[in-house]
Amino acid sequence: MPKHSAAAKKAVASKHKPREFEGRYVYDPRAEIVREVHLPIVTGMSQTACWRHRQAGDFPPAIQLTKRAIGFRRSDLEAWLKRRELARSA
Repeated sequence: MPKHSAAAKKAVASKHKPREFEGRYVYDPRAEIVREVHLPIVTGMSQTACWRHRQAGDFPPAIQLTKRAIGFRRSDLEAWLKRRELARSA
């Protein structure tokens, strides 16, 4: 295995350093509206599980943000999770 100089390692490291992601799907924990893609972070369930609860009518209502984007009120999600927690412990 060839040995690389410190300068070569530094050059490679600088090329591959992580960039700040400034895309449209960045999660903001302070946001009042939670995008569908961030439901797993907030609920602890997969997007598929959230979708199944929505289809069954057992999920907080979605808010139509644009023609193709929906979101959920954080307060509705937290209240829904609390109700599920209380129902489990009863």
